[in-house]
Amino acid sequence: MQSCTELAKSTVPNFEKPYQRYRKAYIAAGYSESTCKNYLRALSQISLHYGKSFHLLDDGQITDYIYNLRLRKTSHSSIKLLVYGYRFLFKIMKTPDRNIELKGNRAKVKVPVVLNQQEVKSLLDPGHCPNLKHRIILSLLYSSGLRISELLKLRLEDIDFNAHRIHIMDSKNGAARYVVLAKLMAKGLKAYIDRYRPEKYLINGHERAKPYSRVSVTKLLARTLDRAGIGKHVTIHSLRHSFAIHFLEQGGNILQLKEQLGHNRLQSTLIYLRVAKAGYKDLRSPLDVLYNIP
Repeated sequence: MQSCTELAKSTVPNFEKPYQRYRKAYIAAGYSESTCKNYLRALSQISLHYGKSFHLLDDGQITDYIYNLRLRKTSHSSIKLLVYGYRFLFKIMKTPDRNIELKGNRAKVKVPVVLNQQEVKSLLDPGHCPNLKHRIILSLLYSSGLRISELLKLRLEDIDFNAHRIHIMDSKNGAARYVVLAKLMAKGLKAYIDRYRPEKYLINGHERAKPYSRVSVTKLLARTLDRAGIGKHVTIHSLRHSFAIHFLEQGGNILQLKEQLGHNRLQSTLIYLRVAKAGYKDLRSPLDVLYNIP
């Protein structure tokens, strides 16, 4: 079954050239390829609606389309993809006078699904995840709070065993950063490298010169969750969420977490404060401190 983007390429006149131009400009600007795909999917849908390439539509047509999306109760996040997609297009086309307002109800902030510490231990138990390579994949996602795209791009030279850190060269926002390499993770990685002898990528696929696939990680996570008897709706990204929550609960501060996760905005990190349990046993009232009450 064709995706909306494939359908637009095959049926909408003059679609392919602006599609490729948009994609190249977006990636060249240092933005994420996955976000670019989401924008282009939204632009493909409006192209299919009018039977014209998205770059040929005027402001009135775009506004009417968004109005119809509102009538159909389309989610705010879906409309946002279209609006942001057009905003970047206007930059490419050098038409700063064109703009689309995004008003209305904001998307509800979803509280992330996380695993508790016992569930993480169960997930990483060799009895539930017997393959060393698979354990390394899940352990890295959790122990360093990595995005799946960052994990799959890791190379051997990105691992600094002496400084206990991992160099993320190509993150979602295009900025390099360092993340923590747990001591236990370092030990496991050395055993993994000794056994599997990876070459180009730290986690290679069936072909040694290619990275492991996202689909394969999704499947191995589902199998391991089933073996561990964990019934929560856990995704790959839940391991990153779990890292963030446990990091805060163990005394890390929100600014450190922002750097570890590679967020551009602090607002993206603050969501975790809604879930993390405050360490009340360690909290002292300023009044007790004032009068030196132990």
